[in-house]
Amino acid sequence: IANTKISGLGALATAGEVSGGAAGTITDDSIINADIKSDAAIALSKLNTTGSLGTAVTHKMGTGNGEATVLGMASVNTGSQATTGTAEEVLMTYILPANSLSGNGKGVKIRAWGSTVANANSKTANIRFGTITGTILASATTAISEDKWELEALLFKTGASTQESIGRGTAGAATQAVVVATPAQTDTADIYIVLTGTTATLLGDITAEGLVVEFIN
Repeated sequence: IANTKISGLGALATAGEVSGGAAGTITDDSIINADIKSDAAIALSKLNTTGSLGTAVTHKMGTGNGEATVLGMASVNTGSQATTGTAEEVLMTYILPANSLSGNGKGVKIRAWGSTVANANSKTANIRFGTITGTILASATTAISEDKWELEALLFKTGASTQESIGRGTAGAATQAVVVATPAQTDTADIYIVLTGTTATLLGDITAEGLVVEFIN
């Protein structure tokens, strides 16, 4: 179709802006094997903004000529959960869907935070990749009364069901040791990302107040 007005499509296509070979067709419901000119304007209201945009979407970096892949928020949990025992336990969970890490360089950024109660007992918070027995990506331990803590980790796929991560923890004003890890979770299956708490002396000494997971690349 070339140089022909398409009835019923309104502002989506105007004369001279749509063309296609013998197999190209345009109807009110679909466009099949037909090209839209690169300088043709398409009204945003005509686009379906639900569903997936695929894996090759990028956006401009300011007004320069650089392009960045889209970073998306996968999960936000701002609930509140204290420990209920004295052994390590899961306080918050995000399940990374199977095949999310479908190529090298794909990864996640994880942040978690919370608080402790008013006593001098030792308390520990961990981000683990792969259930409560999974690899620790970031950790923070504190005995300070009524403290705040934060954990952050970056993890990327490096090969078939292999990953590499770096993480850190902060408890109050004290920065914890950097954690570098090489998990080996099967990425063709769902992967549990869990925030755990350990309060060996007294239950309820630590409370998780947030877990955020962002998808990268």
